[in-house]
Order: sequence, then C-alpha cells, then structure tokens
Amino acid sequence: MNHNRVRIVTDSSCDLPQHVADDLGIEIVPLSIRFGDREYVDRAELISANHAAAVAATGVAHLATVNA
Repeated sequence: MNHNRVRIVTDSSCDLPQHVADDLGIEIVPLSIRFGDREYVDRAELISANHAAAVAATGVAHLATVNA
C-alpha cells in the first residue's frame, strides 16, 4: 500500500471547470448556498449563471460546506 499518495480537494467556490478538475484528478466538494429560505447544492442544483439573479432577488447569499 502506498501511504505517500496526495490528493487535491477544493470546494466549488474555486470556479474550476469540471473538465479541468477531472483531467487533473482534483475533487470538487460542493458548497451549500442559501438564497433567502431556499438552499441549493452548488454545481448540482445551482449553476454560476443563476447566482447573480438569485442574489439580486433576495439581496443576500449564505455559503456553507456540504457534509459528505
């Protein structure tokens, strides 16, 4: 067993395109993003193009990591 293996993990706020992360073996952990009373999982239920519209509609966004 190789104990010297290193993995790179980042959260979805990195804005790294998924195909680049896949090519480089980088795991992206999604953030939970709350707009008002609604909560979404970044990159699964919410895409970057929709962030600005949701923030404009509610006036605020709250970020939190998703427990995996």
